[in-house]
Amino acid sequence: MVSCPNCGTENDENSKFCQSCGQEIIKKPASENIEVNENIEKSSTLLIVLGYILSILGIFSIGILSVISLIIGIVLYRRGGKDKTHGIIIAAISVIILLLVIMAIGGLLVYRAYFYNPV
Repeated sequence: MVSCPNCGTENDENSKFCQSCGQEIIKKPASENIEVNENIEKSSTLLIVLGYILSILGIFSIGILSVISLIIGIVLYRRGGKDKTHGIIIAAISVIILLLVIMAIGGLLVYRAYFYNPV
C-alpha cells in the first residue's frame, strides 16, 4: 500500500492517482535509497580499515600516520552510529601510539645526552 502525500489515504501499489483526492502519487524507487546506503557503508568501512591500518603503522613513521588516523577517528566519531565506536577505538590507538613514540624519542634524547656528554 502507498499513502497519498496530500491526504494520507492508503492506495494500491499500482495506483498513479489517489482514490480519495485525485493527487498524483509519485513513487520513489527503493533501489536508489539502497544504493546510497551501500555507498555510505562502503566509505565508512574503508575509513574504518584505513584508520586501523594507519594508526598501527604510526609506530614505524614516527607518529605521522597516527596523526592522520587520529583525524580519521574523529571524523568517524562525529558520524555517529557504529562508526562512533570505531572512531573512539582508532583515536585511542592513535593517541597511545603517539605517546609511545614521544616517550621513545624522549628516552633516546636522554640516553644520548647522558652517555655522549658525560659531566
